[in-house]
Amino acid sequence: MEFPHGLRLLHWKPYPSKCLPSTFHPEYLVELDMQHSQLEKLWEGTQPLANLTKMNLSGSWDLKEVPDLSNATNLELLDLSGCMSLVEIPSSISNLHKLQELMMMFCINLECDSSDSSDQRSQRVSLSQKKLDDKTQLKTSTDRAFCVKLSNAFSALDGEADTG
Repeated sequence: MEFPHGLRLLHWKPYPSKCLPSTFHPEYLVELDMQHSQLEKLWEGTQPLANLTKMNLSGSWDLKEVPDLSNATNLELLDLSGCMSLVEIPSSISNLHKLQELMMMFCINLECDSSDSSDQRSQRVSLSQKKLDDKTQLKTSTDRAFCVKLSNAFSALDGEADTG
């Protein structure tokens, strides 16, 4: 399957394959909406995503990983709600300074990627809106620093002061 070069909007609900084809080039992509897809991952490696502002993968039960989003510098919305197989969020999410909405309801197996340096993990996520539920738990077996910063950012948004 070939996607046109220069594609700006990709709305495909539900996308039937486990991964986008290796010939897919998202450098012009502004909006990716692939709710309720059979995706396990979007693509391999880091892609040029400077134009991407919205990514909605909600309800993609089989999604196991979110790609490296370090080049998605204009991303404003990331919806991963209902991605129940998702086990980690890349720590590059902490560098998405334009991110305003992060939705992760029912991400019941979520862990944090602790592979990046502590300097990168210490960056705070600044969001105007967030949506989590009580079943979503951020956990990691080796280093909780990034998770704590992410959790603190969420708490601050709720108006709950972190005293610990």
